[in-house]
Amino acid sequence: MVPVREIAQAVGAQVVWEADAQRVIVKMADRTAAFVIGAEEATVNGQGQPLESAAVLKAGRAMLPLKTLAEALGAAAEEANGM
Repeated sequence: MVPVREIAQAVGAQVVWEADAQRVIVKMADRTAAFVIGAEEATVNGQGQPLESAAVLKAGRAMLPLKTLAEALGAAAEEANGM
């Protein structure tokens, strides 16, 4: 799991946290992805996409698997050595 804001901003994306909805929205170029804490589905460009692992809050930060965040932003991510 990686912190959504730090990773997304590092690659030039904008991040919005909606505390009331427990939702993090990530915008980059022509892609918008929304993740609700604890939900097993994300919304990417208005389309529902199942998640392998739901977003969680840890120490006040929204966390997602790196692969999930990368794919939502249109990047490819591969696991190395089963990690």
